Amino acid sequence: MTSYIKSKIQQVVSFPLVGAIVATTFCGGLLLNANPIYADNPADTQRALAGDKNLSGANLSGASLNGAELVVASLDNASLDNASLIRAGLIRAGLTGAGLTGVNLTMAFLENANLTGVNLTGAFLENADLENANLTGAFLTGAIANSFTKFPKGFDAKAAGVVFLTSL
Repeated sequence: MTSYIKSKIQQVVSFPLVGAIVATTFCGGLLLNANPIYADNPADTQRALAGDKNLSGANLSGASLNGAELVVASLDNASLDNASLIRAGLIRAGLTGAGLTGVNLTMAFLENANLTGVNLTGAFLENADLENANLTGAFLTGAIANSFTKFPKGFDAKAAGVVFLTSL
């Protein structure tokens, strides 16, 4: 009987704990990525935040670049996997061959950006502006978008593997 009660107490305690971990992961860490210490190269992160336009090959994996102005920046072959670029300005940015797996581009402006051959698998694209962006050869399997995400005219996001969130 004692072991039965002990197991029930453990179950009751574990459910809120799991909920707290999930909420922290999806609301705090994963979507907002408020902590820039995950950047693989802090010097590259500082260059990006300072507005350096030549970031080709930079290692910005996991960096927090929320609100960064990288307009007309060269980020070709840069690693931006799991980086947070919420509300970032990437208009006419060159991102050819960049790694963008799991990147958070919520409300980012990528109008006329060159995303040729990029890997956007699992990226967050809610409210992002990709209008007139070049997505030739881009991988978008599991990328998350919503009805406010702007894709180039004629681009079939669903066929490319984008998952659309629906309103509750």
